[in-house]
Order: sequence, then C-alpha cells, then structure tokens
Amino acid sequence: MLAPVLPSNSMTVTFIGAVTILLCNTLHAQTYQLITSGLDAVSFESGLTELEAGDVNGDGKIDIVTIGDHGSPNVNATEAGIMVWENNANGTDWSLSKEGDFGYGGVALGDVNNDGIMDIGYAMHHNYGSGDFGDQLIETALGDGSGSSWTPYDDGLAKSGETYGMFGIDFADIDNDGLLDVMLGNYFRPISLIDLPDLHVLPNDLDNAINGGGVTMWHNDGKGHFTDVTDKAGFGKHTGWTLDIGHADLNNDGWQDVYLACDYGTDRLFIYLRLKGDENRQLDRQVAGLARQGHPILTLALQDRYDLAAEFFRWEVATALAGYLLGIHPFDQPNVQESKDNTARVLETIQSTGRLPKQASTTSAQAASQLKQQCHPGAYVAILAYTAPSSKMEQAIRSLRRALVSHHHVTTTAGYGPRYLHSTGQLHKGGPTIGLFLQLVDPMIPDLSIPGKPFTFRTLAQAQAAGDIQALHAHAQQAIRLPLGKNPIATIQALTKSLAHRMPARRPTIRRTKGRRIRKK
Repeated sequence: MLAPVLPSNSMTVTFIGAVTILLCNTLHAQTYQLITSGLDAVSFESGLTELEAGDVNGDGKIDIVTIGDHGSPNVNATEAGIMVWENNANGTDWSLSKEGDFGYGGVALGDVNNDGIMDIGYAMHHNYGSGDFGDQLIETALGDGSGSSWTPYDDGLAKSGETYGMFGIDFADIDNDGLLDVMLGNYFRPISLIDLPDLHVLPNDLDNAINGGGVTMWHNDGKGHFTDVTDKAGFGKHTGWTLDIGHADLNNDGWQDVYLACDYGTDRLFIYLRLKGDENRQLDRQVAGLARQGHPILTLALQDRYDLAAEFFRWEVATALAGYLLGIHPFDQPNVQESKDNTARVLETIQSTGRLPKQASTTSAQAASQLKQQCHPGAYVAILAYTAPSSKMEQAIRSLRRALVSHHHVTTTAGYGPRYLHSTGQLHKGGPTIGLFLQLVDPMIPDLSIPGKPFTFRTLAQAQAAGDIQALHAHAQQAIRLPLGKNPIATIQALTKSLAHRMPARRPTIRRTKGRRIRKK
C-alpha cells in the first residue's frame, strides 16, 4: 500500500505499507498526517520497487508511477505492469490505472520523442510480459497524455537474450543532442536463465573484481531505436553492484555527469565454514542476509572437527593459487626478508645512538583524516597491531574494522606484529598497491630483557615495526604509524569514533526580502 502523509502538529511520523511518500505543503512543516485514499488498491508482496513522480496526464498535478512489485505468474502473485496513481486533489486523493503484466524494477519519466507528452522507461527484474509490451528486461514506452495507455518504443534495448537482472534506470541527454538517452545501474550483469553460461546465477569471477553489473548506456536516435554506447561513454570497466543511478551537471560545464549508489564493493567473496551440529543459527542468518543482497558466497560444510585438517590443506593450495593470480611468488618472501634487513639496520642505529630512528607518526584524529581521504573502491585496510593480545584489544580492533567497513566500504585485515610478516607480509609489500596500512604501536610496558642481547623485547618489536613501515614506503604503499600512548584501548576507540563520525547536514537558511523568501545554501 502507498501511504503519503501531510503535515500535522506532532513530531511522530508513521510509516505503513510497502512504500511511504511524504508530502509537505508548508516551508517549515515538521510533522505529517497520513493520507491513504486511493493508494491501497494494490496489495504489494514485499515493496521491492522504485517510484517516480511526474505529471503523466498533463493536468498540472504530480502523479506517482511504478512498474509494480516483485511477483510472478508462476507463484500466483500479481504483477501489474505500468502503474499510475493519478493525483486527483493535490495529494489527498488518488486513482490507479494499470497496463501490462510485468514488474518489478526501476522506473524513469521523461519525453523521449520530444512530442511534449510524458513517456516512461523501466528496467525489470524479470520479463514476464507477453507480446511486445513488457517482453524484455529494459524498455521505454510512449505515453498518449492520458497516463493510462502506453506504446512500446524500445528497439535495440536488451537484445542479448537477457531474462534476469536488477536495475536502476534514468533518462539523461548524455551527448547534448536534444534527445533523452537511457542510463542503467545494474546490480549484477543481466543473463539468460534459459541459457546460463554456468550454474551460478551471480557472476563468480573475482579476477580484477569483475562480479557486479556496473553501468550501461543506450543512445536514443529519436526514431524508436537505441544503441549501446557503454564502452564509448567510458563505463565498460565499471563493475560495481549498482543499486541506483542519477545525473546532474555537477561541475557546471554544460554536460550531464553521472552519480551512482553501489552496494558492497566488487572486491570480496564470502566463504562460510559451517560445522555440522554446531551453534550455527546466528551465522546462518548473517550469511542468508548476504545471499539475499546478491553477494557471492561459498559454503564449505564440515561434517566434524576432524575436517579441519582437510581445510588446512585446501587453503594451503588456495593460498598458492591466489598468490599466482596476484603476481606474488607463493613460495618465496623477498620483501619479508627486506623488512628483516631493515630491522637489523634499525637495531644497529639504536645500539650506536641509543634511540630509534626518527619516524613520522600521527594522532588518532590525523590517522582518521588520512584514512578517510585514502579509502576508495577496491582498496583494503590492513591493521598491523604491534600490541599485546587481549580480549579488550580484540574488541577494540573489531570495532575499528566494523567502522571502516560500515562507513568507508573497504574490506579489512588485521594481524599482530611481527607475526603477520610470515602470513600476509609478502602480500603487503609485493602485492598490488591498493593497501592502506595502519600500524598500531603499543608502548610495550613493562619491558623484558633478551638474554645475550644488548636490546629488550620492546626495542626489538619497535625496530621490527619501523623496518616494516620502511619496506612498505619503499614499495609505494600508503602506511600510517599511530603510537597508542599510555592508554592503547582509548586511542583505538578515539580513532574508531573519528572514522564513524559524519558531519551533520547544514540546514538552509532563509533570507527574507520584500514580498518573497530566498533560500540560501
């Protein structure tokens, strides 16, 4: 059920039904009153669809348009095609018209043939329609001005046998020829369920992170034919899990720019080791949630704890293969040795001068600022903790990783130094330059002496940290050193808080002039 709400005098907003629309008729309205008249004519299955608003019948009122809900004629669920809620009374009363038997997905409104009448574009999850109307995943249709009758206008769109996909769609004149072209944000690559290249509906090729649908562009010739210009427009290599797409002239150069909303980065595969008979409910729910979002998941079932030995073998082989694909020698570690050589030189400096070489360090606020600037799609953050392991430290690092994933959308790794040098150390220095390396250096108090050596464990650990960060910088990797000070947990928590912080949106101010109000940014 659709449910717009109008202003009232209470701070409470009630959301009901699958889609809620908020209508406001005063500048300073703070609350809303629910209006449902005419909006409950269709029962949605789950509300997974997109809405557009526009005057589709030319009466000067804004109408609501969608292409229906997730459903299927195979499971006796209604799909209603193009659905238009005609605005009868300034948002307080609505009437519904439907045409077609397809849905759900993205929808866009615009005049694609320049006849002055609103037309529609839509990109479906399934193409259940019959005939030429609703028979392909991506379509445009011409309106006749009534808002209830549509004519297909879609030659050249989705002509590769696709029967399954998920899209956001918009119209934009991408080449300034006066005609609206079609832009698609694809959650995953459209495929044919009848002629699958393999048994995986979702692409599972993680080489170069090619596993999302990215963006597709179609040029409108003004005569009902569209041509795929994705590569020409420069989007051929974008492979994100794109949820929605939009456009605006962001830099005021006269050309439409594109902005995207994407799901998880295209750089990760989830692997679930599931032990039969174990307490799996919470993990099962989490993995199911990832699967519903379309993420690639590999579940490995362990019949008992003895299967763990087989997993050791499996992942030794997998590590060697991954090293080969990443261009890292799986049976050599020249850059780990480089760190060791650096450490030896640092120790010599300490013995001759009595102190560590001077190193660039940051505060938690500075580290957060650098990470915010450097986090980008495809990057990962490696947390290199030269600290004493403890339950409190584990929790602090876990929270830090969660902030990086949730707020900056990068994957993370974490390891205690110096032992990570023998597991991921070669990847850090010899792998691709997409890592952001965060060294957390504990003051390591109390200290312990090393029998037969002129330095202590604290000195050795700090020398190893210094030697490794020197090696990272030598290979053009971005590395940050954060001394944890007297209260290591508090320092990590401060960093986590800074990474999770979002500046509040600044409310526009109103400057009053005679007879009118002017909104300032």
